[in-house]
Amino acid sequence: MTDESRAWRRALLTALGLSAAATIALGFSRFAYSLLLPAMQEDLGLSYVEAGALNTFNAVGYLAGAFGAAWAARRWGVTRPFMAGVALSTLALAATAFPASLDVLSALRALGGFFGAFAYILGAALAGAAAPTLSAERRGILLGIYSSGPAAGIVLSGLAAPAAAGLDESGWRAGWLALAALAALGTAAALPAARAATPPGPPRRGGRLSRADFLHILPTTVAYTCFGAGYAGWTTFVIAMLKAQGESEALAARFWIVMGGVGVVSAVGWGRMLGRLPANRGGAIAYATTLVGSLPALIWPGPAGAFASAAIYGGSVMAGPIAMSIVAQRHLAPESIAPAVASMTICFAVGQSAGPILSGWVSDVTGDVAMGLWIAPVLLAGAAVASLFQSPPRPAALAA
Repeated sequence: MTDESRAWRRALLTALGLSAAATIALGFSRFAYSLLLPAMQEDLGLSYVEAGALNTFNAVGYLAGAFGAAWAARRWGVTRPFMAGVALSTLALAATAFPASLDVLSALRALGGFFGAFAYILGAALAGAAAPTLSAERRGILLGIYSSGPAAGIVLSGLAAPAAAGLDESGWRAGWLALAALAALGTAAALPAARAATPPGPPRRGGRLSRADFLHILPTTVAYTCFGAGYAGWTTFVIAMLKAQGESEALAARFWIVMGGVGVVSAVGWGRMLGRLPANRGGAIAYATTLVGSLPALIWPGPAGAFASAAIYGGSVMAGPIAMSIVAQRHLAPESIAPAVASMTICFAVGQSAGPILSGWVSDVTGDVAMGLWIAPVLLAGAAVASLFQSPPRPAALAA
């Protein structure tokens, strides 16, 4: 085996280990909430607005964590705050199983989002800068592997949470504990990967995002914000919509597993393709495909529409973070990647905060959860259009 082959193999294993952080931060803390939401609504007597607000608290915590991650990376480097974020995200998952008060549960959801932002944002920065000498296509593959983490979390939560939920009367507390146990295993994989991704010597500290850099990536930032609002609203309530359409718990679980499984398989392919394409075209294709995937379950109620959405939406939703990360990686100097990812994630988190509340409000006003989900295609269309305005990389900025 040549030195180049060994380096590529190490990079693959590092990206795979780092992806466990993405599994915890988004796959468990964010996406799995949708799976456990119907039981939580029934046990706690939540309206759709209150149910959406719990995910909004998670998104608001994620927003605060994005600010905190950028600050912590400048002060202590990327690796140590990343490790702390992964470990504390796991503890927050476990704690979510216990409260009976909506206020306490809201606070824990916010904490989970806060620590999850450290894990996901700084993990993306580590994955994006771990192998700077590789080709654009191979770096795209690494980002695809990292971004498959949330989809893997969807699969694992679809398998573990419903099975565990049957172990307690409320039907959701044991589900959160099962996710915390899986997250502990993921933490054991992510921490060594973070050390492997960190270059030797003093801690690599994050830089600051200049005004010129921020304006350069503004179209991608706007697109990512619209994507965050659209995907968060759809993902939060899609299981509730399937239940309202009369589908069974078993079908809902299969839907969730298919959506995540397709996402795991497709993420590497998206990374490879987006690594080859100009950033504006790649992002537009990614968001437009997610838009198409959101439609079948809305247009054709029943198993056929549900599984069509699971396949198309699940196979494309992870392309959004990949497209964003590729812009940061390709368009900016290495020291600007972490603050750029944090900046775009802050705007993304604003979208994530608004999406579930907006969808929940429309659902409550109309009395139809499906009506609230129609917000998603509109926002995803906006993301695709905004992405088209992203200009090519500036050689002067990359050479600085």
